Amino acid sequence: MKKLKKEGYKIPPFFVLAGKLTSAHAILKRVEKELPGIDYFAVRSSAKAEDSKAKSFAGHFYSAIAVSKENLYEEARNVVDAYKGMEGAVIIQEFIQSDKAGVIFSDAGSGQIVINSNFGLCETVVKGMVCDEYILDNKGLLVSKHIADNKEAYFLKGGKIEIIKPLSEESLTESEINQLIDIAKDLETFLRSPQDIEWCFCKGVLYILQSRPITSKIFNNEVLHFDSANIAESYSGVVLPLTCSFASFIYKTVYEDLLVHSGIPRDKVNRHPEIFGNMLGFFYGRMYYNMNNWYKMAAFIPGYKRNKKNLELMITSNIKEDIEQDISPTLGLKFKYPFLVIFKLLFFPLTIKRFKKRTAAKIKEAYHTSIRRHTFEQCREIYLNLNQELLKNWYITVENDFMVMTYFGILKKAYGDEILRDLIGFKSASSKQIAAIIQLAGKIKSAPSLYSQLQRKNEVEFYKELKFCSDAEKELDAYYEKYGGRFANELKLESTDLQEDFKKFAQIINLYSSPISHSADTSSYSLPGGMLKRNLTGLVLKKFKKYSSQREESRLLRSNSFAVVRKLFSRVGEVLVDKGIINKKDDIFYLQIEEIFSHSDSPQMKNLKDIVENRRKEYNSFKEITPPSHFSIKPGEEAPLSQPRKKSNKTIQGRACTSGLIRGRVKVFREFSIPDKIDFDIVVARHTDPGWTSLIGLSKGLIIEYGGILSHASIVSRELGIPTVIGAEGVVDMLKDGQLVELNGSTGLITIL
Repeated sequence: MKKLKKEGYKIPPFFVLAGKLTSAHAILKRVEKELPGIDYFAVRSSAKAEDSKAKSFAGHFYSAIAVSKENLYEEARNVVDAYKGMEGAVIIQEFIQSDKAGVIFSDAGSGQIVINSNFGLCETVVKGMVCDEYILDNKGLLVSKHIADNKEAYFLKGGKIEIIKPLSEESLTESEINQLIDIAKDLETFLRSPQDIEWCFCKGVLYILQSRPITSKIFNNEVLHFDSANIAESYSGVVLPLTCSFASFIYKTVYEDLLVHSGIPRDKVNRHPEIFGNMLGFFYGRMYYNMNNWYKMAAFIPGYKRNKKNLELMITSNIKEDIEQDISPTLGLKFKYPFLVIFKLLFFPLTIKRFKKRTAAKIKEAYHTSIRRHTFEQCREIYLNLNQELLKNWYITVENDFMVMTYFGILKKAYGDEILRDLIGFKSASSKQIAAIIQLAGKIKSAPSLYSQLQRKNEVEFYKELKFCSDAEKELDAYYEKYGGRFANELKLESTDLQEDFKKFAQIINLYSSPISHSADTSSYSLPGGMLKRNLTGLVLKKFKKYSSQREESRLLRSNSFAVVRKLFSRVGEVLVDKGIINKKDDIFYLQIEEIFSHSDSPQMKNLKDIVENRRKEYNSFKEITPPSHFSIKPGEEAPLSQPRKKSNKTIQGRACTSGLIRGRVKVFREFSIPDKIDFDIVVARHTDPGWTSLIGLSKGLIIEYGGILSHASIVSRELGIPTVIGAEGVVDMLKDGQLVELNGSTGLITIL
């Protein structure tokens, strides 16, 4: 509103009460200074999260009209209480005793303008009571109108609201309609997005009472597409609110930066928070890509069809839709983009080398920084610094991913999936982790007294004994420093790592003290085709392996970055428990970032206990729900649930991934766990993430419901030579622990014996 007032729009005079409300006297003193001679006021909310382009809270918070001076403090208090701990202020504004009022949408969809109006105050329109409606095209020409013949109108008379009914005459003149259209289009241009505007006329003067971005258009035939794709590898099962809000923030920041460093002006990117703030969708506690917004993001850069295809490859998308686009690159960008790409390719080896070195150093520094005694304010400061230091260049990893997919697309076109899956193996961070676990287990086993405490799972005595085993201690420190953030569900902040769960650590080391031997086929494959084709595709294959290896290294950096953030929020949880704001440290994971870092000392934060309790019940109920891997809905529709699959008696057909034939007993992992003993040959799971590496290393075969040939399970299995089938939908529900099956990684066929 300050922005509009400064620009010269007719806004009723107002001032803002920020911070804590002190007393009625203080408010009245402010009124006499800033709004002298006014008898009645509107008291409105102004929350930080209110009315963004991505989400509107219209009507969600408290507001009051026709408030006398005597009641100002009470109504301001009601506004603050309605925030329930969210950050916000109170607007005290002159109340306009209007002759007619209403709401106008500057673009209600398809460029159409909609006006709802009535005589008197705007309350009747806002509350959805009977009113007049005008629909106009984008040129302001009338398409249709409906004049209600039983309207009720509110007027302020003598300090009281008087109701006049029924009213049948038309509420707006042609001149007034034209004034509304002109100012709506002006505001849309000035605020750079379609606007939902509350207005009124008083003695012929048009006032703007509120203007907020339109978050849901009236005439909207859009179909929304959601796909768990490869995001389910990193965020499998139910994901708690803290992780969801953090992930949303990361995707928004990284992809905005990616576009800016691809030649898109920051100003243009900032005009579309509805895209970047909603890259993800959340249903029943599960995380999905909002494919509509991913496609829109891809449209900013020249070569949309190529970008779309690479994007679908990169995220292993199940959905491949063509959606209507109203975003396109400028002619200037189309001209300079090829030169920008060439420049990036030339300097990318140096760019990513610097990124990895700088990021690893920052993570190492954070890892070795003790925060056990940090206050809430210190934790918040560290969080903000980490976001700045770790995220500002993370877009480089996405550029690397696009290069992986570009080279993969060339190879796929040249050879097809069957030949390709035997060509694209490479040394990854995951196989190096398995080697590091084996080496660590060997060091611990070589110290009998230390190994004895590990087998007993006696954490206190183990670490006492470790001080006398310098080789094992150095090996363990080195492992945690490099792989401490790598464990199952590593990107879910609510997960516990090996340093927090000694029992899990002991199980892994004990199992790896007698590791399974894997025999990957290290023979080189001859590239088919003539000499020119072999030379060209050989170069492409070399580039693909290089960038794929860098992709896995970046994922390890990401895992360790999340470990730092996890440690930080655990400390915040402890602080909030000490303050009496939440009951248990782990309650922090049921809150969103903006709820945590908002008025920490305010009494309203006591309400967080109720929020946590309600969400805990809600998210526990989600565990009993199985949503589909991907689906399409219209705005406002609920996400569907998966239908029970028919069980096959003998065979299941998946996709061939890593060649090889194995017969063995299966163990079904609905979620990650480390078994006490290896009584299985084949691991069966819906998804795996890099944190499953330690479990994969104990298996002789893999059957995975979802994922593509560049998913984590595919990469690790090829490197270790473990026969693997992917895309075997429903297999987790079909197979049972101990069943004997034959797995053919070359054909994708699974036979129950």
